[in-house]
Amino acid sequence: MSFVNSKSRSGFSLIETTVATVLVSISLVASLNTMAFVLTTTSRDAESQRSNQIAQFLLAEITSRPFADPVNATGSLGLEAGETSLRSAWDDCDDYHGWNTSTINDLNGSPVANANGWSCSVSVNYCSPNNPNVGSGSATTLKRINLSLVSPSSRSFTFSSLRCASGTLLKTQAAGTTVLANTEISLTKAGKSLVTSTRLQNQQEPN
Repeated sequence: MSFVNSKSRSGFSLIETTVATVLVSISLVASLNTMAFVLTTTSRDAESQRSNQIAQFLLAEITSRPFADPVNATGSLGLEAGETSLRSAWDDCDDYHGWNTSTINDLNGSPVANANGWSCSVSVNYCSPNNPNVGSGSATTLKRINLSLVSPSSRSFTFSSLRCASGTLLKTQAAGTTVLANTEISLTKAGKSLVTSTRLQNQQEPN
């Protein structure tokens, strides 16, 4: 009788061990999947944030250019006759039409920080002043700038900005007029401050 009870207990312990092993395996797989998801999500979030930074940098550059070529305003989009591929010499926003590069540099030719492996392409088109989402086959007073970025992991991001024919900074303002040209945001967490600022787009730099 005692022998039978001992064998019964041994068999039950083996079942318990098997079940416990299965449960631990399931928990381990779930934990690994969760960790992989967290790492993937963190990486994707980092890419999204970086795409915003790169886009802000490039769109600020493009929208700071005049609406039309100050020397040879033909109304056509893209580089005018005699202009070269030297980006620092481009003198209007639609000179960027058709521009694409797999190396994102600043105007001095230096690589933009943390943009290694990113590529970009730009299109500039006329659009309706009444509805910027509607393109126009003829010249208007509003241009839509579309910027496409591709990350090192081949994810695509698309950004848009508008450039009108005459920004506020290009108009003569009455004496005493205050024009908003820059915004600044200050965040504080746990006693640490983060301050960032940006100039308003769609405005040419004053001469």
